[in-house]
Parts: sequence; C-alpha cells; structure tokens
Amino acid sequence: MSIKQKLTPKTEEEQQDTADKINLPKTAFTIENLQKYWLEYADKLQNDGKMVFSNMMRAHQPKLITDTEVEFLLDHTSAEVEFQDNRTNLATFLKMKLNNFHIQISPRVAEEKEVEKKAYTNRDKLKQLQDENPALAELVKKLDLDSDF
Repeated sequence: MSIKQKLTPKTEEEQQDTADKINLPKTAFTIENLQKYWLEYADKLQNDGKMVFSNMMRAHQPKLITDTEVEFLLDHTSAEVEFQDNRTNLATFLKMKLNNFHIQISPRVAEEKEVEKKAYTNRDKLKQLQDENPALAELVKKLDLDSDF
C-alpha cells in the first residue's frame, strides 16, 4: 500500500467493506470444538478422495495460539504446497462451523525432533522395537535372527 493510498480518503464502498469485516461473528470456541471440526473436515476430505491432506490433518492436532490464530504443524516443507492448496477451504469450513470469521490458520514446519520417525521396513521396525525393549535385542542375538525376513 502506498502513501498516496493511505492519504486518499476511502470511498463509501471501501468503508462498507471494512465495516462488514468488523461486524462478522467472532464467537469464542474451545480447543475441543476446534479439534472436533478439524477431524470432521479430515473425514470429509477422506470421503472426497483427498487422502494426502486428510492424513496430514490427522497426523497433528491443531494448536490454538490466540483466540483466533490456529497453528498447523507440518512434517516437512513439501507439505506446505499441499497445505496452501487446501488452506482456503479448510479455513472457510472452520469459520462456518465455529461461527468465528476471524480465524487464521498458520502452518509451521516441524523440526526434526518433533516429527515421529515411522518404521517402514522390517529392519526399521525391528530396530524400533529393540530401542523400546533392549531385552528383545538380546533375544534376536541369542537366536541369531535375520531382520530381513
């Protein structure tokens, strides 16, 4: 916005648009209600065949930063593209369900330590189990088991 735009008085239409934004409902909501509608939207996405974003929403619960700011934790930077593609629809859904049209959803990419490592291969699964239970490592060694079964 330029200085000239700031100094120029707003037209009646622009003043009405600003007034409409101010008069939109801003009903208080709880984190429980937010999570309920968050999962409802994830279910809707799953039913619509949008599995990637649905799974992203289920991976992390939203975090309420302020009374209108919601933080959404992303596992990695490439998930931001998927988030941006779905942000408007998600925000609209939450605004309607929570009757709060001032909600803002902010993505935050998780640091490596915040993301739970998932074991995909048999070797990784066995390693994860051994880390959780050291006695299992001894058993594998004694029985001379192969982790690539």
